[in-house]
Amino acid sequence: MRSVCVGLAAIGFVAACAEVGADNPYDPQSPPSVKARGTISGLVRAADNGSLEGATVTIVGTSLTTAVECADEDCAQASFRLTEVPEGTHAVGIEADCYRRELLAGIDMALGAEVELGAAAADDGGVGFAIVLRPATGTITGRVETPNPSDVTNVIVAARGARSSPGEDGRFRLEGARACGA
Repeated sequence: MRSVCVGLAAIGFVAACAEVGADNPYDPQSPPSVKARGTISGLVRAADNGSLEGATVTIVGTSLTTAVECADEDCAQASFRLTEVPEGTHAVGIEADCYRRELLAGIDMALGAEVELGAAAADDGGVGFAIVLRPATGTITGRVETPNPSDVTNVIVAARGARSSPGEDGRFRLEGARACGA
């Protein structure tokens, strides 16, 4: 009787270990077309409280892209959700008019995982935003000319948040001038 029980147990084990079909979305050996896809979501905030309307979030190197959804009337805060993200390590690019592109690299996506970016509880119980878009800035150079060259030192050149006084030769350099806005 004892040998029959061992034989039946062995048959049951072999039956339980039968090969899993290639259509299992959570099996790393499944073809890419079958594997479970993940989701990357998050929150974005404009450093200057400007509008992020029209901002996009993209998985770099893929065609996966989405527009942000405004969280308030001014659209200074927004959320995003990218679905169908394949397994692997990805970089997420966030772009908005008048802001520097933000690139978050090294985001690991496991089969079917959900990754949330930019939402961490702050010490005071509020929400902290890890993804902050900063205004795009640049440098403006030029030369001021006046009928009387000595008057040039009394001029102040200002544009988009930057100020400078020209040198005796009338040349000026405005660093940190915002690409958009006042």
